[in-house]
Amino acid sequence: MEHAGVQKKYTEFLRNFRADSTFKYRELLLQHYRRGDSTIVVDLAELALFDRELLALLQKWPDNQLKIFEAAASDALQRELLPAPEAAASCCQIVACASIKMF
Repeated sequence: MEHAGVQKKYTEFLRNFRADSTFKYRELLLQHYRRGDSTIVVDLAELALFDRELLALLQKWPDNQLKIFEAAASDALQRELLPAPEAAASCCQIVACASIKMF
């Protein structure tokens, strides 16, 4: 999968993943941005629920994929902050964690 396509999928995950009736990562990005915190923790089990291929890419090439994931987080945040997207130009940091044993 090409870089732009992967980033788009990560952006879709961050903007559209729902936990109960909440857009979990969209809300986390906004909350952390408002607190001046650029780091969010992403549960790998939730990423797997959304798209197993993304999880496989992240596990196979973590350094490369985290950079793409972080660019996607900045993009997702910019979309939420419109019409002031320059405010989200700073980099977001993703911390991946597993809440359950996946293998």
